[in-house]
Amino acid sequence: FALPHSRECFFILYCMSYLDCLPLQIRRVLACVDDVREVRIRNGCAVSVNVGGRKFWLSDSGLTSNVKRAFIFDGQCDDIVNSACQGSVYAYESMLAQGFFTLDDGTRFGVCGRYVAGSGVFASFTSLCLRVPHDVGCLSQEVVSSIATSRAIGFVGAPGTGKTTCLRNLARALAATCNVVVCDERAELSAFCTGSGCDILVGADKPYAFSVAARTLAADWIVCDELATDDVSAVNGAIDSGVKVAFSAHGRTVEDF
Repeated sequence: FALPHSRECFFILYCMSYLDCLPLQIRRVLACVDDVREVRIRNGCAVSVNVGGRKFWLSDSGLTSNVKRAFIFDGQCDDIVNSACQGSVYAYESMLAQGFFTLDDGTRFGVCGRYVAGSGVFASFTSLCLRVPHDVGCLSQEVVSSIATSRAIGFVGAPGTGKTTCLRNLARALAATCNVVVCDERAELSAFCTGSGCDILVGADKPYAFSVAARTLAADWIVCDELATDDVSAVNGAIDSGVKVAFSAHGRTVEDF
C-alpha cells in the first residue's frame, strides 16, 4: 500500500497460509482441492487429508482412496515447522509446549515428536496434524435468534464435527446487535472474525480473558472454544455477573458433557 503523498514508501501485508509452508509435492496437490479440513503428515509415511469429511491420501496424480497409490513424504516435519514459524521456532515455544501452534490464517498445527521432559521444548518433530479453519454459514437466523435469548449455549461434539465453525458463525451474527468478545486462547477461533464487530482477545487463558471481557469491555456475550474443567468457574462467574457465554466442549453425547 502506498502511503499518502509518497511515491517511495510501500508496505506488503502478508498473512501466511498453511499451504505456504508445505513442500511443493504436497502443496501442488492441495492447492487444487476444495474443503480441506485436516492434513496429517508423518516422516516416512503417506500424507492423509480430510476433504469434506472423507479421508484420502495424496498421490502424484491427486487424491486417492487407496493408500498403496499414495506417495511417501520423504522430507522432515522439522523443516515444515521451521517454515511455518518463518525460521523463528523459539517465538512459538510457549504454544509448542502445549503441543500446537497457530498460523495467521487460523490453521492449527498439532505437533508430535521427541519432547524434552520438563523443558517445554521439542527436540524434533516427527508428525503434524493441520486443522484448517472454514468460513461456513451453518446457523440459520432462526437458530441465532433462539440462542440469543439463552444465558449460555454449548456446542458439544467430537473433534472435527464443526463446533468451532458454529461458534464463529454465532459470534459474527450476535455482533450485529450485541457486544461480543471472542476469547481465543489458541488463536484459532477468531479466524474470519476480523471486521465483524467482535472484540478479539488472543492468547490469554480463559479466567483472565473472561475477567477482562466482563469488567472492561462491557461484553453482552463471551464466545470461547474448547472449555475444560478448570474453566468452569470462569464461565459461572461471567453468567452470574449477567454476561452470556457461548462455548464448545469435547464429547460425543450430552451425557459426556
